[in-house]
Amino acid sequence: MKKKIFALIMTVSMLLSVIDLTFCFAAEVDYKRQEAMADEALKHLGTHFQTNRCGGIGKTTPEVWYGSECNTWRKWHKKRNICCIGVRHFDCSGFVYFCANQVGFDIPRHEKGGYGGPSLWYERYVTPVPLGKIRKGTLLFLGRTSGIAHVGIYIGEGKLVECNLDGVCITPWQSWLDGARRGDHYLRAGNIDPEKVEKWRKIYKELRNAEKKDS
Repeated sequence: MKKKIFALIMTVSMLLSVIDLTFCFAAEVDYKRQEAMADEALKHLGTHFQTNRCGGIGKTTPEVWYGSECNTWRKWHKKRNICCIGVRHFDCSGFVYFCANQVGFDIPRHEKGGYGGPSLWYERYVTPVPLGKIRKGTLLFLGRTSGIAHVGIYIGEGKLVECNLDGVCITPWQSWLDGARRGDHYLRAGNIDPEKVEKWRKIYKELRNAEKKDS
């Protein structure tokens, strides 16, 4: 009897180990993709910030695009004698969208056709994690009284890549933490959840199909 109980315990333990390994393997695949996204972000340091869509999200942008002068060039880059010709332009979430899709996350356009602002990303695409549990590839969100307003990608060693008014650059994570301690903003963090992404892809598709039927 004791031998049977021992054999049963060993069998259950082995099954639990297999389950644990399965979950670890699945998580590791996600982390690897997130790490690849962080590496992708580093390839685009110096890319320009944009204040509107005249140049197209993530497309190479001349000073004049579709007959309109690039507002970013006029407001910032012209003053700094920075040339916009042939340089990609992003805003913060457009940059994350570009990097994520470059490594296969396949983030969809939302029901209105855009890629979504930082608050949408936090609400729909990520699983929140404590700030003390961030790792390479984790998305970092900065919020103010109006809500989450900015997003960057943690690249490890206390640094993140973000697209701010100076373009795509490396920023010390400590500077965001210091700002939160002063009360300038609050911080959130999250890892991209493929299941959530797929869920919203289906919702967007249903909404677009419904809109087509109504029209």
